[in-house]
Amino acid sequence: MTKSIYKKLFSLSLLFFFLPALPYAYDFPKFYRAAYFPGEPRLEKDTLSSLDVSIAGGRTCKSRNWQGEKQCLLDIYGCSSMQSPGSNIKCKDPTNPADIALMYLSREPSDQCFGMLSFGGQFELIEMIISGVQNFGCGLFTQILVPIKRMSLCGVNYQDLSSTDCGSYPNAGNPYWNIFGNQFQSILNKYCLTCKNWTDTGIGDIALLFGWTFNYENTLVLDYIDGSAKIGVSLPTGRKKSIDRLFDITPGYDGHTGFPLILDGSLGAFDWITLGTHMDFIPFVGKTKEMRIKTDYNQCGILRLDTECIHVKKGSIFDICVYGKADHFARGLSLLVGYVYSKKLEDELTDNNCCCSDRCILNSDPIYKEWEMHTLNFLLEYDFGSDGDHCAPHISLFYNWQIAGKRVFITNMAGGTCGIDVAWDF
Repeated sequence: MTKSIYKKLFSLSLLFFFLPALPYAYDFPKFYRAAYFPGEPRLEKDTLSSLDVSIAGGRTCKSRNWQGEKQCLLDIYGCSSMQSPGSNIKCKDPTNPADIALMYLSREPSDQCFGMLSFGGQFELIEMIISGVQNFGCGLFTQILVPIKRMSLCGVNYQDLSSTDCGSYPNAGNPYWNIFGNQFQSILNKYCLTCKNWTDTGIGDIALLFGWTFNYENTLVLDYIDGSAKIGVSLPTGRKKSIDRLFDITPGYDGHTGFPLILDGSLGAFDWITLGTHMDFIPFVGKTKEMRIKTDYNQCGILRLDTECIHVKKGSIFDICVYGKADHFARGLSLLVGYVYSKKLEDELTDNNCCCSDRCILNSDPIYKEWEMHTLNFLLEYDFGSDGDHCAPHISLFYNWQIAGKRVFITNMAGGTCGIDVAWDF
C-alpha cells in the first residue's frame, strides 16, 4: 500500500476517538478482497453487549484468472477478444460506422492473439465494518453487521495483444483492426458503456443474525469447549451493479438476499492455547434483472454489448476457517493465525424470453462462474479487561493475506479493530 492509503486509513481511524467506548467485526466473503477472520464462538453471559468497529484498506493492480495465474487486474476473466462482442446483438445497425467496424472485424480470420485486448487498472478499497451483539438468556443472542465501503477503480487502460510480426496474418496492422481501434469509443457510446475511472462510497449488504452459544468448562483435560450457531439474513442494501460501467463492481451481492448459516467451535488448553474452526454457508434468492450478456459462445473477457432481462439463480457461498491462538500469553496480549478457504458456486442464468438468448451461451459466461480464495489471517490483540470487569475494551491489528485463488482480485487487507464488551449485571 502506498502513503495515500495509509493517510486515508489514519483519517478514518480518528473516528474511534469520537465513539463512546467502542467480538470481531466481519463481512462475508467477496471476490475483490482477502477474507476476514470470522471470529470465535460467542461468550455465554446474560446481558452481555459487544460493539466492534474495524477499519481496513487494500490496493491492487493484479487478479487471478480461472487457473489461479496472476494477470492484469481486469483480465480476471481472461483477455478480451474484440472479434466476437458484435455477434448476434439485437440493435446492430448496418449503416452505423461503429457496427460496421464490429461486423468487418468479426469476418477476419481468428488468431490466438489477433483482436485481443488486455485491460488493466488499479482497485482500491477502504471499508469500515460495524458489529453489534446483544446476549439474552439461555445462550441466545442477536447480531448486526454493517459494512461501509469506499471503492475505486483508477488507471483504466488497455494493451493491444495482436502480433506485430509482419510475417503473420492477421496482425496489428490489419486495416479492419485499425478501423475498430478508431471506432472503439464510438462503439462504447452506442451501447451506453463507459470505460472510465470511478469512485463510490456507500453501505454494503447489512446482515442480521440470531444465534445460540454455549461455554462448557466442566472438563478434566481441556480448559473449555465453546460453540455457537447463527442463522440470519443478508439484506440487499448495497448498491446494485451498473450495466453502464464496463468495469463496475458491486459492494455486496448485487441485489440478492442471502440466508447465512454459521457454525463456530473452539477448545482451550494449558490456560493459553485456543484452537478453533468456523464454517458458514449462504444460499441466495434468485432475482430477475437487466444485465449485460454474452451473445457468442466464443466471446471471452469482460466486454458485453447486449442487454437482456435475465433470471439469476446466484450460486451459494461458503467458507471454512481453522485457527490457532496464543490467548493472553503476555498479560492481555493475544496472537492469532488463521486460514480461510472461501468459495462461490456458479450462477445459473435463464432468459425470461427464451426466444432471445441461447441458454448455453448465457451460462458459458466466465463472469458468473465459480470463484475461490485462500487467505491467511494474522491478528494481534490486546484486551484491557480482566476477570470480574463489567467493561472490557480491546484493540487489535490484523492483516489478511490472500495466498491463492481463482477469478479473484489480489487485494490484501491491513487494518485494526476497536471494541468493547459490557456486562450489564452491575
